[in-house]
Amino acid sequence: MKKLLLCGALATGCCLASAAQSKINNAGYLQIDEFNQVRQEMAKVSPQRAAALNKNVTVYVTLADGATTADLEAMGINVLDSTANMAIISLPISQVEALAKEEFVKYIDFGYQAAPMMDQARELSFMAGVHEGTAQGLTKGYRGAGVYVGLYDMGLDPNHVNFTDHSGKSRVKAVYLSTGGKVSPYDTPDAVSRFTTDARDESHGTHVLGTIAGRDDVNGNYAYSEGTTTRLAEGAIPYYGIAPDATILVGCGDFDDASINAGIGAVIDRAKQDGKPVIVNLSLGHNRGSHDPRETVNQYLDSRARDAIIVVAAGNEGGSQMSVEREFTRATTLRTTLVPDGYNSTPKDQIYYSAEFWNNDGTPFTGQLVLFDKVSRKVVSSQNITGESGSLTWNGNSDPVFASGFESGSSISARWGKDPSTGRFNLSMSNRTQSKTGDIIFGVSINGTTGMRINGYCDAYNGLSQSEVRFASATGWPGSVTGTDVGSINGMACGVNTISVGAWVSRTAVPNLAGGKTTHNAGEGVGSIANFSSYGKSGDGRQLPIVCAPGAQIISSVSRYWVETAKGPKENTWSAKAQHNGATHPWYYMQGTSMACPFVSGTLALWLEACPGMRGTEAQQIIAATSTKDAYTTDAERWGAGKINVLAGLKEAIKMSASIESTLVDNADQNLIVVSKGGKQFEVSCPGVNNLACSLYNMQGAAVATAGSSSDTIDLDASSLHNGVYVLSVNAAGQKLSRKLVIK
Repeated sequence: MKKLLLCGALATGCCLASAAQSKINNAGYLQIDEFNQVRQEMAKVSPQRAAALNKNVTVYVTLADGATTADLEAMGINVLDSTANMAIISLPISQVEALAKEEFVKYIDFGYQAAPMMDQARELSFMAGVHEGTAQGLTKGYRGAGVYVGLYDMGLDPNHVNFTDHSGKSRVKAVYLSTGGKVSPYDTPDAVSRFTTDARDESHGTHVLGTIAGRDDVNGNYAYSEGTTTRLAEGAIPYYGIAPDATILVGCGDFDDASINAGIGAVIDRAKQDGKPVIVNLSLGHNRGSHDPRETVNQYLDSRARDAIIVVAAGNEGGSQMSVEREFTRATTLRTTLVPDGYNSTPKDQIYYSAEFWNNDGTPFTGQLVLFDKVSRKVVSSQNITGESGSLTWNGNSDPVFASGFESGSSISARWGKDPSTGRFNLSMSNRTQSKTGDIIFGVSINGTTGMRINGYCDAYNGLSQSEVRFASATGWPGSVTGTDVGSINGMACGVNTISVGAWVSRTAVPNLAGGKTTHNAGEGVGSIANFSSYGKSGDGRQLPIVCAPGAQIISSVSRYWVETAKGPKENTWSAKAQHNGATHPWYYMQGTSMACPFVSGTLALWLEACPGMRGTEAQQIIAATSTKDAYTTDAERWGAGKINVLAGLKEAIKMSASIESTLVDNADQNLIVVSKGGKQFEVSCPGVNNLACSLYNMQGAAVATAGSSSDTIDLDASSLHNGVYVLSVNAAGQKLSRKLVIK
């Protein structure tokens, strides 16, 4: 078996051919540089420990034409997942450069580290009656039966009572733990029952999964709102999911996006193996990368979306000054500074953050990295960015100005060149700084030519939220600009086949078991966009998100392991609890596009029940045609198609499910829908069956109202009739259908 040969000069990288260098993305090289620096420093103390130092990384490999994963496996490389010409592999970081030199490797992408991002919600999204098939005239209830719902997340408690069926049996078919460079399956009932959680100090995934598929008849104690008053009750907990009969597949583990995609692959492959349609929910992401559908992570998701519908949270950086954009027309310079919020506090903590600047094509730009003194209001030191590719590390060892502004151990690393997946020139930085006084700040100046469009993104990491670093103008530095949130869309939500989801406000107060409530308005009141909801354009110019859903103050199940930790909420702040298998299972509120995303995933599970062959592009078409537009949704940049409408979309999915009208006619009785529009106005429809006619009869058998339409929908006016029970008779392509209709 052929093995990777390691170069001896790893610390300097001098053994690399230029071809190998061009095959690794800049973010990956920054990780390699950091590893080599640590290894070089350790060698001064202990050569033996330095030689043994290594770490495995999970990365994407795009294969050259004619190559297969067998070429990787022949070198002893562990392949976690693959799709099209891409594979996710795990190997020691010291071997990545050697692998890049292989002819069968087109390029290697390290990806990025991701982070995690309903009663009133259901009512406001036209969900009422869909489960029962009665309240809004559906003769068949839609509950996600026969559909698999999957997710990748953290803090998952798969044995929460919310994920059982009506008899108390688990609906979790399998758990896939993607960590340490492998995907471990827990795919038998016994294995699932023995799985506790991937992270005891988190509950994000348990909450998300509850919104998608939480059971609707769990008996317990719950708090609910009645006007401005909080009431307590026992009985069926009203905070349940959109697809309570769906079968569940769980992915969890490491949060680099390659490990995430490996877990997603296991979920989708299991659904394919079982012959079931599947939704995959990703309430996670990052603000790094090009935001381009050609970027490897988005290519991978798009490829996987051939066999699933993949739904991705838009991000929670609305209001954050984390993006800049400059179209070079007359002005051909972009200047800005990067200011971590921690610089405004004492003591000044060491802060890790990244920044990236992307040209719209492969044309190189030039520029400078600068240190700017806020007191003297001038640039006091700089480093040049020149050439088609290059790298630098800036610290206090060789620059006294740097040493005067930052503590020992601070450094700024940068790489620039053409990205192998998108073909776009970019500058990527990984900064680790600890300010002494906060007076010296870091800035970037980009010089280009007319016609260039430069997009910049910044992102804090290693435990800091993405909003804790921002672009800012500097007084005294002419032309420097402040960042905005108009490019804040999640970098993992920019695929062509995936569905990105923003959040709107469906609730501003949450009742709790102590009889009180928690009040928080994330926008301009119920119905408005959530102020944290991210938005922006993808690298190919598409406006995102696709649609919005309820995402503020959402009540759902949470992990019982989480509530036992110091991070978890106290019992009197829960909104509900239930006993199951000797344990107390809690419900609590969270907010974010992470909560809006599973609402859409659950909705699409119902649509998939009606139309199992539907995929992401078809779902996008239905969303565009049926989403609710109202006085709040006028800003298309933030709202996309508007507010997802469960029932209107379901009707279109029913229509899509049949390729010819005769099939629809055969199922006309099942597909007949009667919806109350208020004021004794009704909409009668049988999706896909045209030339409908209907008559309304009183209980004495007399016809009291008639209506007809050449389409598959009739508007029936019963405003002149007294309250009572009537019989609706519908002629659908020769079939006589009847329903009882209550008018009140």
